[in-house]
Amino acid sequence: LISYTSGTTGRPKGVMLTHANMLFQGQNTAKVVDLREGDRSVHCLPLAHLFGFGASVIGNLFKVTGLLMRWFTAEAFFDGVNNLGGTNSSVVPTMLVYMLSHPEFDDVDWSNFRWIVVGAAPVPIELADEFEKRTGAKVLEGYGLTETSPAATLNRSDEPRRPGSCGRPVPNVDIKIVDDDGNELLAGAPGEVCIKGPNVMKGYYKMSEETARTIKDGWFLSGDVGHLDEDGYLYITERKKDLIIRGGFNIFPRDIEEVLYGHHAVSEAAVVGIPDAKLGEQVIAYVVLRPSQTASEEELMQLCRERLAKYKTPSGVRFIDALPKNPIGKILKKDLRELAKAERGIAEPAPRG
Repeated sequence: LISYTSGTTGRPKGVMLTHANMLFQGQNTAKVVDLREGDRSVHCLPLAHLFGFGASVIGNLFKVTGLLMRWFTAEAFFDGVNNLGGTNSSVVPTMLVYMLSHPEFDDVDWSNFRWIVVGAAPVPIELADEFEKRTGAKVLEGYGLTETSPAATLNRSDEPRRPGSCGRPVPNVDIKIVDDDGNELLAGAPGEVCIKGPNVMKGYYKMSEETARTIKDGWFLSGDVGHLDEDGYLYITERKKDLIIRGGFNIFPRDIEEVLYGHHAVSEAAVVGIPDAKLGEQVIAYVVLRPSQTASEEELMQLCRERLAKYKTPSGVRFIDALPKNPIGKILKKDLRELAKAERGIAEPAPRG
C-alpha cells in the first residue's frame, strides 16, 4: 500500500506500508479499544486517508458491521447511529465540533454507542468532555501518523482518560522522547517523539534520502513535540514546524487554543506564528464563532491575559468564517500563516536563530 501524507506542513510523501504493517495495526488497535464481534461501526473518514482505511481493516478482521458514509455531514452521521444502532466510530476533532454544535445532537439515540476514537490532530479537552457528558460514550484520543500505520498510542477503553493525553503506546510499540542531539529525555521533558515497532513504514516511495533522515536505527522521527509522563502516557504539544519562538520563548499553539476553546462562543480556534522584526515571531489567533454567538477581540484577548503568561498572549485575534482544512478535516496552519503574513504585508519569513 502506498498512502500519501496529508501535506499539512509540506508536500505530501508516498508512504510504503506492508501487509504486515496493516495486519499488526488492526490486531493491536482492536485489543485496545475493546472491539467486539457484532459491533456496528459508523465509518465517516475517507479511505484515501490511512486513519479511515485502518478503521475499515479492523472491521474486516473482527467481523464488524460497518456503515461507510460517502462523505461526512453531521446529519448523515446521526442517521447512521440511529439506523444502524451504531456502537463506535473514528473521527477527527473538527467532526466533533460540527456534531456538538448541531441542534439535533441530543435527539440522536446514543444508547448503543460505547466509544469514539479521535485522532489526526490534538483534541481540545472541552470537546472530549462535552461529548462524553452528552452521549455517555468514551472518547479515546489516539496519536499516530501515516508512517506508523497509523496508530502509535491510544487511550484504553477500560481505563480513565487522562485529559490532554493521547494514551499509551499500543502493544509491542515503543516510544521515546529525544532532544535535538538525539539524546533520550526523562519523563516530563519535552522533545521529539520517536516511534519503533512493527507499525513503522517500509519507507517513502522513491525518496531514499528522506527515508534515511526519518528512520534511524529503526526509530521513526515523527517531527512532533511531546512528552511522556511517569506512567508512559504521551502528551503531544505541537509539530516542530508549528512551534512559535517569540522573544526567545518557545510557545506551543495548543496552550493558547485550549484557552480560546474554553470561551462559550468559540467553535474552533487555531494559533500561528508570523515573522516579527523585533521579537522574531508574533502570535496570531484565528477563531470561528458558534452560530448565533458573539465575542469581541478584546474579550478573547482578556481571557488569554487572565489564563496565560504575558509572552503567550496573542498580539491579535482574527475572526474567520471557516478555518482552512484538508479533505479529512485537519486544519492547514501553513495556509493560516500565509493569510496572516498577507494581512500584514509580509513577503518573506524572517529566519529563526
